[in-house]
Amino acid sequence: MDFGGNWCDWCHKLDKLFKEGAEIAKMLQRDSVIVKVNYGPENKNEKVLAKFPERKGFPHLFVLDGKGKLLHNQDMGWLETGDHQVAAKVKEY
Repeated sequence: MDFGGNWCDWCHKLDKLFKEGAEIAKMLQRDSVIVKVNYGPENKNEKVLAKFPERKGFPHLFVLDGKGKLLHNQDMGWLETGDHQVAAKVKEY
């Protein structure tokens, strides 16, 4: 689950990397189903977010298994350097 919003610059950068980073896009298509959940002033999706641990910022990823069990909770800050996400770190993650 990818939590973010249209107002979030880093969220747009991560979306772009997921779509245009050839190796990453291929891995995601092969191994994952990405569910995007919007968080914003008009819709905070509080019912959905209440089911997961607290987030420290956006974008934020929760990795779930096929039955919806939380496997990993990830703040995206460690994947960022300067003004972009580092593709090698995202791929490793």
